[in-house]
Amino acid sequence: MEEHNEDQKSKKAQFEEEHKEDEEVYTVSAEERVQKVSDLLKVMARAAEYAKNSRSWLQLVAIIRYAWNVFAFDLTNPLELTQVDGWHYILLIAECSLCLVEHL
Repeated sequence: MEEHNEDQKSKKAQFEEEHKEDEEVYTVSAEERVQKVSDLLKVMARAAEYAKNSRSWLQLVAIIRYAWNVFAFDLTNPLELTQVDGWHYILLIAECSLCLVEHL
């Protein structure tokens, strides 16, 4: 049993040694993170406008949920999006969601 535990510890140490640089590679600055979220919201806002104009209500629901999940996953608050154009895209998605409520 002790051999098994030591083997696991050595594998864990080897794994950590091999992947310790991964943390440095995947760190993203706050400004870059906000810009990437804003770029994603731009695409989602265009898709929401298209879904609204084509009256694809189920697609619009999926887009709104996806945009909400982006906020929940990334923990972005709307004030961060005022630094870039992200707030504008949020307003477009909100307008489309109001059109959806109006339709329902």
